[in-house]
Amino acid sequence: QFPDGTQVGFVAQEAQEALEGTAVQDSIVKHCNGHLGLTYEHIIPILTKAIQEQQSQLNEMRATLDAVTDKTVED
Repeated sequence: QFPDGTQVGFVAQEAQEALEGTAVQDSIVKHCNGHLGLTYEHIIPILTKAIQEQQSQLNEMRATLDAVTDKTVED
């Protein structure tokens, strides 16, 4: 039973699909009384790592863009 009001979260079916075949799927997607649910405390480290990887990629792209921009300004 959910509390009244707007609920915020992930769609368990989408998470299950995205995690299919991974080692962490069973620890995150849970079956309970015929419903799918998620254990959010197991999702947090995965999302944190993904954000860190994206930030690293963004930093690399920014450095490349700065180098190209500096070279263009010099020419």
